[in-house]
Amino acid sequence: MRTINSLVILLTLVCLVTAQSKSAIEFFDTTGSESVSKFGWSGSKADGEFFIQTPTDSVTVKNGDMKFNGTFSAKKLVGDGSGLTNLPGSGEQGPVGDKGPDGDKGPVGDKGPGGDQGPAGEQGPVGDKGPDGDQGPVGDKGPVGDQGPVGNKGPVGDQGPVGDQGPVGPAGPDKCIAFGSIAADGTIRSGSGNIACVLGATEPNVYQIQITDVSYSYFNYATVATCIGNAYMGTSSGSGYLYIWANNSSGAKVAANFHFVVFKP
Repeated sequence: MRTINSLVILLTLVCLVTAQSKSAIEFFDTTGSESVSKFGWSGSKADGEFFIQTPTDSVTVKNGDMKFNGTFSAKKLVGDGSGLTNLPGSGEQGPVGDKGPDGDKGPVGDKGPGGDQGPAGEQGPVGDKGPDGDQGPVGDKGPVGDQGPVGNKGPVGDQGPVGDQGPVGPAGPDKCIAFGSIAADGTIRSGSGNIACVLGATEPNVYQIQITDVSYSYFNYATVATCIGNAYMGTSSGSGYLYIWANNSSGAKVAANFHFVVFKP
């Protein structure tokens, strides 16, 4: 079959070349029976043209002009196109018309992602100081601080003359009026029998001690409290109760095991 196709093409070429008005190379389909395209020269040297032809399309080149009988398509055109003619709308541009009314504003689009934060700018100069604001209310009284160190003892003064001995006063009451050993949860482990203890009655981790038939005030009584552990103790009074608490190294009130003794001066 390939031999037959080759012979057909060769005979066609010979016939076309021998013709004076048109010389071309013709191509057939794979069956060798249908002509599908051809290209060559048509006419004389002075007035002829080069052509490419298919059953439905044709391209001719003559004296630098190229003609198509279909649509021209190209990936890229080079040049400014100033020599092109017969283009739709190629006349001179008229004056710009008046601006039409603005259309309705479209809906706001979704917010895009935030960009990276830029570098911090230089700090500006410090402004003038504004007027002082009103003084705020006085805050709650904080816990009693640690007792400072005892100062140096001053020199002993001269002894004055011995005065007359006064009359003997009545015997005073027992100096120790209450004592106890308190667990961290407020339980009384042991004591003088006239005490009651409540943990956190007025404030977390503060022990409220009630002494029977005694309205306690730190102005009228002296209390010694000792922590069973690594903490330091504080005492106060209010509404007739003795208040005892333990502070850790950071100053925070914490639950602790402790002993206490109350004296009547």
